[in-house]
Amino acid sequence: MKKLVFLSFCLLASLICFAQAPAEQLFNRLQKLQEKGVMFGQQDAPFYGFSWTNISKDGVTNPDKCDIKDVCGDLPAVMGFDLGGLEYFSLKNIDGVPFDYERKEIIKHYERGGIITLSWHPINPANHQNAWNIEGSPVAKILPGGELNGKFNMWLDEIVKFIKTLKDSRGNPIPLIFRPWHEMNGGWFWWGSKACTPEQYRQLFRYTYHYMQAKGDFCNLLWAYSPNLGNKSVEDYMRFYPGDFIKILGADCYQYSPKKDFIDGTRAEISYMNEVAQKTGHIIALTEFGFKNCDDAKWYTTSIWPAIQGYKLSHILVWRNAFGDASEAFGPYPGKIEEKDFVKFIKKPEVLILSDIIKVGSIN
Repeated sequence: MKKLVFLSFCLLASLICFAQAPAEQLFNRLQKLQEKGVMFGQQDAPFYGFSWTNISKDGVTNPDKCDIKDVCGDLPAVMGFDLGGLEYFSLKNIDGVPFDYERKEIIKHYERGGIITLSWHPINPANHQNAWNIEGSPVAKILPGGELNGKFNMWLDEIVKFIKTLKDSRGNPIPLIFRPWHEMNGGWFWWGSKACTPEQYRQLFRYTYHYMQAKGDFCNLLWAYSPNLGNKSVEDYMRFYPGDFIKILGADCYQYSPKKDFIDGTRAEISYMNEVAQKTGHIIALTEFGFKNCDDAKWYTTSIWPAIQGYKLSHILVWRNAFGDASEAFGPYPGKIEEKDFVKFIKKPEVLILSDIIKVGSIN
């Protein structure tokens, strides 16, 4: 009974919180921007690129540099950052970015008018292997009553602590899109379909939400749900949906198949999201996308554009260009085969980069 009262209080508090700034302001801004076009974003954009890095003992040597800017002259409208590593008290995230540096870039991008989205790739709590290790029934063990629930609570405490430090120069909480537990319909993460049931997954997401809200009283988070490409219906897409505290419906859509299959599959995912959003008012987005080591000189105008055209998406976030890892290059960079095509794509009036959004519904 006490647990039910506690959860009811958390839900009521979160609903009241969402009706206030800055979460509601961010939601409203995203709606306005969605009417103008689709925002382009990239993961880890300011930290490193295909042939450069700002992560070194010498400190930041290339401020405001990123591959997107080098190609088209402007920064992405949306920047993605990862929290993996906080759970084991690391000073650096899963990609080697110091959290102090990450905090500074989050604040900087917000204050210049950009949008921030946070992902989280935590280690497997059952064996301390990486997020892609699915052994040991980790989800069952971290849920209430499980032997690792206390450990998981400490992990969430670290996430709460970090997010609480994300404040602008006036001391106000920065509005953020928070997207944990993504690609759950795939089998590669320890919270995915090969490691837990849909109900266990929903319990995990709900527990994360309620615990963090109770600890942080967050009025600055928009929570996102993002299955991987490959659903066959609206019901399939919503199979893991944890509840209506979710405000953004996303999909992670990478091209690992022939072009037509990718376009058709991505349009199908967007259609499922759109059908739900038309009834519920959710915002929709491609929360991740890309073509790893693209070999198509016209990929942006002949693959991703046909895949999204005609839908009102909030944003599309291309994955990172990992410095020193030629096998992990998802976005454009100077000299890449699709560089000129990307410029053509980004110049479409319906595609928005930072300079396109800084005066649209700004909440800075």
